[in-house]
Amino acid sequence: MLYAKLETSDTLYVFLHAEQIFHDIKQGVNDSGYFNNELVESTISDIYKYINGNTTPNNIVFDFAKITDATNIAEWIERIINYCGKHNKFFSFCRMSERLYVKTQQRLNEKLGEKDETSTAFFDACKKKTITDNEIYEIYQGALAERIESNYIIERKGEESYSHSSNVQLPKYINIKAFIEQKDILFLGLYLLCKKADDNNLIGNSKQPLLFFSSMAGSYLASVFSKLACIDMVFLNHLGPKKKLYRELHKEQLLADREYLIISDVVCLGAEIERAKTLIEHAGGKLRGVLSVVFVEVVSKRPKTENEIEKVALLTLTKKYNPINYQIKTDFQ
Repeated sequence: MLYAKLETSDTLYVFLHAEQIFHDIKQGVNDSGYFNNELVESTISDIYKYINGNTTPNNIVFDFAKITDATNIAEWIERIINYCGKHNKFFSFCRMSERLYVKTQQRLNEKLGEKDETSTAFFDACKKKTITDNEIYEIYQGALAERIESNYIIERKGEESYSHSSNVQLPKYINIKAFIEQKDILFLGLYLLCKKADDNNLIGNSKQPLLFFSSMAGSYLASVFSKLACIDMVFLNHLGPKKKLYRELHKEQLLADREYLIISDVVCLGAEIERAKTLIEHAGGKLRGVLSVVFVEVVSKRPKTENEIEKVALLTLTKKYNPINYQIKTDFQ
């Protein structure tokens, strides 16, 4: 299975760093998770087997971002080159470090010969195309929005549409359980969420936060995310949305003088987040940020407070950007 792929109509993107990490997690051979930057032979061979055994777009992009070293990959890169040439597919290896570029070039030259056209084609391809993090997020956001609209939306009418935590109607329910079941978009999404959290300095600091969740969907998201980010988890089940706490709060569960990240599936009006924040602060902790699959920005020009909480999401819905036509209804306009 290819964990970290993203397909558009004409291009297959493969994110090698994420692919390497999820292979490690599955095999249980590396506890460093998110920080593992070496590409190994088994990962690149599985990628070759995937593109060789499936119908793929004509353009294939291999993203080497964060990959600093590689072991025994020359043979499999040769196979990828030959496959693409035979099937008239265009490929590029982008964001490859100079060190790895030189190292791979030397190995391929030894294997194929300095004047081999295949070797020359590979190194030309390495320089032709790149992709930025913002482009990756935008492509993924579009793919996730499309998947939500077509597969994850449950229409609710009448009493079913009333929110348990706020006095509003939510006619469209986003079924995150369906997102969890579709591993092709789930794993890459959690990797990108982890990367966003790292980019926003929510993880990766000298003192790692604790990951807090309070729902069944949140528990699965947290179990994968915690492995990627190498952070511990704390949970209270069930904090919302029906305002009932099923697990007694003990001091050893929420620790004073620690920072926390809340991970949730969909953050709409934020009532459940506020309850969790209150419990964390009551125990003497501090909320560092909120992570979610979907975040609904109900008010865009709300004044920032002194201790503004960082919010990171895979898909942020706003008044201007609402591809799934999500709605919040009240009796007032």
